[in-house]
Amino acid sequence: MALELFNLRCVDGDLGQLCADQCNKTLDICTANCAGSSSCTSRCQGDWLDCLTICPCYSGCPEGCQGCPNPICGETNQQHLFVIDERMGDYNKGMHWNSETEEIQFRNFNYNYSYQYDIEDSCYAMMNGEHYLLGGYYNKNAVAKIEDCAVKRQDVTLTYEFVGGTFGSCAEYQGKIMTCFDGKAKTSKECQIFNGVNHTRIDHLTARGHDWADLVLHEGSLVTVGGCDNDGSYEEKECHGVMEVFDDEQGWSLTGTDFEFFERITNHALFSEPSGLILITDSSDDNMVFRLRENLWSELGNLQKSAFYLAKTQFLGDIFIGYDFLERITITDEGMTSVVYDSGFKLHMDYSPMFPVDVDYCIDA
Repeated sequence: MALELFNLRCVDGDLGQLCADQCNKTLDICTANCAGSSSCTSRCQGDWLDCLTICPCYSGCPEGCQGCPNPICGETNQQHLFVIDERMGDYNKGMHWNSETEEIQFRNFNYNYSYQYDIEDSCYAMMNGEHYLLGGYYNKNAVAKIEDCAVKRQDVTLTYEFVGGTFGSCAEYQGKIMTCFDGKAKTSKECQIFNGVNHTRIDHLTARGHDWADLVLHEGSLVTVGGCDNDGSYEEKECHGVMEVFDDEQGWSLTGTDFEFFERITNHALFSEPSGLILITDSSDDNMVFRLRENLWSELGNLQKSAFYLAKTQFLGDIFIGYDFLERITITDEGMTSVVYDSGFKLHMDYSPMFPVDVDYCIDA
């Protein structure tokens, strides 16, 4: 019901999602106090729908924050991007991109590195407005938050090991974080749910393994395309272009349209756009951009700059890809255009977290 109210073309989708997360959290608290009363549960659901309706991009505010009375529109000036990366962590620096001046600055950011912790191959996702880093190459069960211009380890840990950005994908789903496709033959078909405290395995397995694939929420369902059955040698990986779709009732199903431009597709990025599902390949496949619309994949073009391990986000209605640069991609019904912003440094942003901030974020850190 919630997604039917959502305007997919709204430029304030990030705020709309944050607002919806807050409504969902309030609903969970309300229903937990109902002690099984159906009338109480109905009231909670009615309050939830009222809350959701006036979120940016939903039916009461279809144009986003323009003319929207929701307080969340006045609470944020997060119209700029910040990027952190394992290599910048060696210098306690992050990269700030100003959307108004289109300038890049490097600012102080405390990674809190130690012999026991760094952020290499951790997976970034937002949950209820908070920025999480899950797992990592050296810290497979770690949970950290990005707070106050710093990475802060949490006391809670993941029950199941999780490694590798897009190697093992994570995405926000219904106010929680889904972690998927990490590891060998069996775990490349598995997903877990993290709610901020508990990390539990879900029952549904995918038909194929999707290690080295991406995961995205598209039209109300989680979607994955391609990847590999096994994280072994190249010959053992058994990579493919199979698309699978997840929902709560059916679990994973082979209801999507397989990607058939290449025999296999790995190390790519997926995005949900109003005009369809977008797939961007890495530099081994020429950073090509494809769109799935009306069950048909088509080629839209190529990135201007070469990128291998893609840092990515969606922001201000566009797609951003990072490597040694930022490339902003605008998708339209007719195709795509892009603009490149050079950082001036060889950063090699490997699945680096990119998140919205205000203009002064970390300026005095």
